[in-house]
Amino acid sequence: MSLDLIRYYFYLEEDADSIAVFQSELKKHDIFYQSSSGKIDEKNLPDKSYFLQFKNNNINILVVRLSSESSESLLQNLETSSLLTTDNLLGKVTVWAAYGEDYAEMKTALFKNKKEAIQIKMINGRLSRMALYWPRGHAQYLCVMTQKDEICEKFLISGLPVIEAGLLQLNLIDKLYRERHLTIDKQTKNLDKGLSIILHTDLVARQSQLKQVDELESQLNELAKSYGITAGNKNVISEGINKIKPEIESITRQLEEEKALLLSPEAITKYLEPFQLRLESLFSSSENLDISMQNHQAAIDVVESKIQIMNSRQNIATQEKIRDLLELNATMQRQSLIFQISAAAIEFIVIAYYSHSLWKAMAVDAYHAIPGWIQLIFVVLFSGNVVYCTHLVGEYIQDKKDEHVKKSLLISLIPLLIIFIIVLVSSFLLGSNAAH
Repeated sequence: MSLDLIRYYFYLEEDADSIAVFQSELKKHDIFYQSSSGKIDEKNLPDKSYFLQFKNNNINILVVRLSSESSESLLQNLETSSLLTTDNLLGKVTVWAAYGEDYAEMKTALFKNKKEAIQIKMINGRLSRMALYWPRGHAQYLCVMTQKDEICEKFLISGLPVIEAGLLQLNLIDKLYRERHLTIDKQTKNLDKGLSIILHTDLVARQSQLKQVDELESQLNELAKSYGITAGNKNVISEGINKIKPEIESITRQLEEEKALLLSPEAITKYLEPFQLRLESLFSSSENLDISMQNHQAAIDVVESKIQIMNSRQNIATQEKIRDLLELNATMQRQSLIFQISAAAIEFIVIAYYSHSLWKAMAVDAYHAIPGWIQLIFVVLFSGNVVYCTHLVGEYIQDKKDEHVKKSLLISLIPLLIIFIIVLVSSFLLGSNAAH
């Protein structure tokens, strides 16, 4: 039986030390090969057991090829002694390469009755992947060829590891966004449920009842928060699409351009089906999130409109109250003016009466000597000035800083004083003349 074992180890740079220990173990068992230039020269690869390593994007790849019949148990022992586990590996892939053997017999011997997940035609043989994913971090291939071929050997050593590295990266991204996707879907359903309650309960069933502005503003804040969460989820989904889609396109190109494979578009689709389904699911979620964002924005606009309407109604009611207060104030001012006029008239009459009586009592002779019309003029002038001065004194007491009131008060006191002096002098003179 002509059967070789080819195993790919995928790891990150921080786990290079563990791989270095494993390489040392390989060398101890006369398994050695490494390209000094970093490029793979398949023509010069020996037929005996060897290993080589290279890098694809951020993933390091170690390829080990063994030709002995006990190759699998040997590798298992070396991995165990090197502590090489799933903790320091992203994944590994085993390819069983047989030459000139019957495919059905090889499949039964290696995998018993296990069914192939993908079957791929090669230019001189057949390649089967036994699982779409990496069960326990380990995927396996069966490759049966009629004979060793340079193109096919190059594919097994460098082409297939790169494709598997891309698939492994896709698988890691798929796992990450599958968990995020589930969380986002659950969160979106809850947010849409809350939105539905706001739209149908508050805006339809209770549309005839005006809610308080503070309740609507609380509702608006909740909608804005939900909109922000939805927009953030949309960005996460878009990020997943932008990571998965280029990887699928890159692997598709590699499969289409691979000379060792005879792949139909249907076979490529089957090869990438799990990841394509994830991509379609993310696209669907992205569209749903767009609709959810539009619904939230519409609800925000409606609630804002309700707040504006309620504010407008409150403003109108406030303006009506202000108008009523202004009308009441005008009425009170009119009444106050009437009271002021009435008080001034009463004050004038009282002052005129008592000033006239006082003048008559204190200067009887002069009073009778002065004509009545002159008495009337002086009493009216004196009383009017006294009333005016008392009002100015009241204004001055209220606002002593008002220079205009102070000036008017001083000016009004001058004619009052003159009238008072004239009355006194004339009363004295006329009283003396009447006595003689």
